[in-house]
Amino acid sequence: MKLWRRALSIFALGMWAFLSPVAAEETLQLTIAPESVAIDAFYHGSRILVTGKLPADCEAIVRIMGQRSNLHLKKKGRVGGILWMNLDTITIENVPSVFMIYTAKDLTELLGPHPESSGVRKLGLASLQEHTRIVPISADHDALFKEFIKLKDKEGFYRTSQGLVHYGSAGDTQKSFEVSIPLPARFPPATYQVEVYAVRQGEVVAQAAQPLEVTMVGFPALLSSFAFRRGALFGLFAVVVAVVAGLIIGVVFSGSKGGSH
Repeated sequence: MKLWRRALSIFALGMWAFLSPVAAEETLQLTIAPESVAIDAFYHGSRILVTGKLPADCEAIVRIMGQRSNLHLKKKGRVGGILWMNLDTITIENVPSVFMIYTAKDLTELLGPHPESSGVRKLGLASLQEHTRIVPISADHDALFKEFIKLKDKEGFYRTSQGLVHYGSAGDTQKSFEVSIPLPARFPPATYQVEVYAVRQGEVVAQAAQPLEVTMVGFPALLSSFAFRRGALFGLFAVVVAVVAGLIIGVVFSGSKGGSH
């Protein structure tokens, strides 16, 4: 009998926590549209719309994360003070292919009263650098990481953008948010995570995530499959196409020169 009453009390407490305004206040809703992006022969970039609701006294941090892998780069330098050559191979371990952050305010404004221990720090590039390992160990970690960020930013895959998250009118407990996110034309096909964090005074009080599928379709998908499954044949095909294209261009230009006399 006592066990039954105890179980009933625990159930009632759980239902109260679920239905009470305090618990409901911390909920976070997330929707992305479209949920998948198709890359075809005429693809020149796209956009996704991220919308949802969060506690009225919170700020939203929207982040797109790509799959983690090891990135191998060539370090260049002068040899003999004259020639630029590849000097060494640098491996940056366990870094995401895409790392995009969108906020309404500057990220530093969301760190709260204790920036050094703020949960927001774990969401930004500073935390990414802390958990990134560069091989060889003797490499200048800070300098190489900065160059890595510049490279990814130039490609359009690493971004921290403020002012793009917009809020709707706030109710008693929640407010709506939305952000339109551009996807570069060279966005690699993969499964990404679209994450939203509700932040209050520098701490994450709620979070939600949904997958985003980016896939190749049509001719690009056929070409990619051909390259991976029939590598040697694809190489031969590429050489033939290059030779034929060169011959056609040669004929066109020689004909135009002949017609000018």
